[in-house]
Amino acid sequence: MAKRSKKKRKSSVRSVEIKTQTEILIDRLKAQDPNGETLNHFMESLKESLGANRELATAFVEELGGLKLPIAASVFREIQSLFDDKSYRKAVRRTKFRLVQKGILKEDEKEKKKSTEVRYLVTAAEKPLAICYFSVLQPVGEELVLAYIPGGADRDTIIEFDLTAERNLGLLVYDKAYYKRSMAKRLVEHLEGYYERRFVEIPISYGAFLFEEGMSAGVIEGEDKINEARRDLGRYRKEDTRPLIYNYVRDEEIKLPREVIDRGERLIGKENFPIKALPANDKIISSDRLRSVFESTLIVNVTIRKEQLEDIIQEAIRDYLSGDNLERYLRCLEETALYLYLCGEKTDSTDLLGVVKHLREKPEEVTENTFIKKLFYRTAAAILRDFLSDDDFQIFFKETFDELKTGDKREEKERLILTPGELLEEVDEFDDDEDEEELIIVPK
Repeated sequence: MAKRSKKKRKSSVRSVEIKTQTEILIDRLKAQDPNGETLNHFMESLKESLGANRELATAFVEELGGLKLPIAASVFREIQSLFDDKSYRKAVRRTKFRLVQKGILKEDEKEKKKSTEVRYLVTAAEKPLAICYFSVLQPVGEELVLAYIPGGADRDTIIEFDLTAERNLGLLVYDKAYYKRSMAKRLVEHLEGYYERRFVEIPISYGAFLFEEGMSAGVIEGEDKINEARRDLGRYRKEDTRPLIYNYVRDEEIKLPREVIDRGERLIGKENFPIKALPANDKIISSDRLRSVFESTLIVNVTIRKEQLEDIIQEAIRDYLSGDNLERYLRCLEETALYLYLCGEKTDSTDLLGVVKHLREKPEEVTENTFIKKLFYRTAAAILRDFLSDDDFQIFFKETFDELKTGDKREEKERLILTPGELLEEVDEFDDDEDEEELIIVPK
C-alpha cells in the first residue's frame, strides 16, 4: 500500500508541474501582440518547449481550445502536428472543434487543399485501404516504391520494389501475412530513416504502372516472386496511366526560355534536390581519360586542359544520353519532378520539367544543356576526388559547385581551405563492385 501511495503522490506532483508550466505558456501567449515583432520568436520558442515534452504539449493544446483570442488559430496551426501520439491527436481534434465553433479557426478551401500528397480514395472497383509510397533516391534515377494491399482471408501483401536509372525492376520484398494498414506506415518510417529521404504517397494504380514499366525494361532481382507481385498489383493497373506529374503540371506551365533552363541547372546542389551527381564510375566517364588531363607533363596550360576536359565531358554526354538511354533518363527526371512536386517544391518541379522538355524536343542540343553539363562536371569531380589537388579543384570545378559561392570573398577563401574530398561529401562515389548492405524488410 505504501508503494502504491508513493506512486500516486509522484504522479500528482508531475501533474501540478505540468499544470504550472501550461499556465505560464498560456499567460505568455495572452501577452503577445498579434502584429508584434516578437511573435515569430515566441512561436519558435513555444514549439521547441512543447516538442520536448509530449505531456506538456497535450495539456497546452487542451487549454488553447478555451481561449477566444484570434492568435489561438495561428498557434494551433503551428503545433497541431507536433506529435502522432493518440492522446495528443485526440486533444488536437477537440481543440480544433472548439476553435471552429467559436469562429476563431476557419477551414477554407485553400487550407483543405494545402497538402499536395495524394490521398487514396476507396471505390467499389478497388479493395479498400490499399496504399502506396514513393521516393527518389541517389544515385540519379533510383526510385523506391512500397505498396500495401489488404487481402482479408488471403492475408495482406507488402510489396517493395525499386527502379534503376535504366528503369530496370528489382523486387526487394514480397511478403504476405496478417498485417494492419499501420504496418505500411511503420515500414515507410523505417525506410525514411535508413535512406534519409522522404517518402510520399501516390495512388497504388501508379505504383502498378511503375512496376509494369520496370518489367518491360527487365528484371534484375527477385524473379521468383515477380509473377505473384505482378498479379497482386495488376488488379490496380490502369491502361491509360502516364507519368503522374502531368496530372499536376499542365503543358502550358512548362516553358522553354533560356532562363528556365538556367534555373533547372541551379537545382543541382540544392539541399532538397535528390540528384547531386550521376553514378561516378567508368560507365559514365572514363576515369583514365579524366586523369590524363592532369597527368600530362607536355601540356600544362590551364586553358588547354580546360578544353580537353570539356571535350571528354561532351563526348561522355553524347555516349550516355544517346538513343533509348535518353528517353529512359528523361523518365527518371519526370519522376524526380513528381517527387519534388509532392514534397511541395512546385517551382523546382516545373523548372526540371523545362529541362525535360528541352531535351525531348531538341536532343541534338544535349551537350549544350546547362543542367546536363553541370551534372556531368560534378560527376567528373566526384571521380577525381582522390586525385585532385586543392588548386586543381578550384581552377577546374569551383564554378560547378554553387554551394561554395558566397558574397564575402574572405569567407569564400576560408571555405576553400577544405580538401576536394570534404567538398564532395554529398556526391559520394558509388562503386559497383562493392556490395551495399541489403535492406530486406519482412514485417512480423
